[in-house]
Amino acid sequence: MKTLALLMGLIGVAAFIQPQPASAGTAACSSYIGQTKIWWDGIELRPGQIGRLTIVEDTPLFYLSGETRTFSRTLKKGEFYRIYAFKPGMLSVGGGYYVDRDARVTYQTPSKTKLAAVRCIKGFANDPARGFYLNASVNFVKSKETARLINTASDQNLTVLVYEIPNKFNAYTHLTYYFTNGQLKSLHYDFMPDERSYDSYSQMGALFEYYLSGVVTELGDGYYYSTDKYSKYSALWRTAEWDTLFAVNDDKVYTQAYLFVQLK
Repeated sequence: MKTLALLMGLIGVAAFIQPQPASAGTAACSSYIGQTKIWWDGIELRPGQIGRLTIVEDTPLFYLSGETRTFSRTLKKGEFYRIYAFKPGMLSVGGGYYVDRDARVTYQTPSKTKLAAVRCIKGFANDPARGFYLNASVNFVKSKETARLINTASDQNLTVLVYEIPNKFNAYTHLTYYFTNGQLKSLHYDFMPDERSYDSYSQMGALFEYYLSGVVTELGDGYYYSTDKYSKYSALWRTAEWDTLFAVNDDKVYTQAYLFVQLK
């Protein structure tokens, strides 16, 4: 059964990402019924926001294109900015603009409870985890997921729920929730469930760029890019609440294009 094969494949992807030890304590969404905003020290915490930046000393803002920096302007001491993505040694204030993460700035991150609360009130389709949190139960996911359930499978302490999403990132997609001992650990979006093959590295590269343009609209451009220049392309995002790997590869009989979300 393809579902059980996918279940075992998820274990391998999770090992590749190598997440940090998980922690519990995220509040259930029922705690936020009726709320329209989540406040973090008196300032609204917005969807997709992963932190906030305070300028301690004047610092340059630059536009990043690949590895090329272009100076934009100087951010002044005391100014405040929301942070939605980061790269090694840099913090993104949005739109491809970054500042250096050094002593001239102070960076703070919200608690996992705050991040989960934002997902709860903004809906279950606005982030790669669809509003769900680490260790959510099978029944809770079933009660909240609005996509059509097309398959379920179990193998010892492992359980999967497979849903159909007609148009995720402009692609017909299968979404699989992965549980251990009845607790949610990860999600897997399969953008090519109909098992097609792309014969060349350049074809896979075009496929990767096509899907990446949609993924970036949701996750931002603060990712780590990797390729073996033969059969694999990947992009990895890391945040306080999840690690997400988007990949296109030709490791198996058919070309794979997927997004794997490891919850923390």
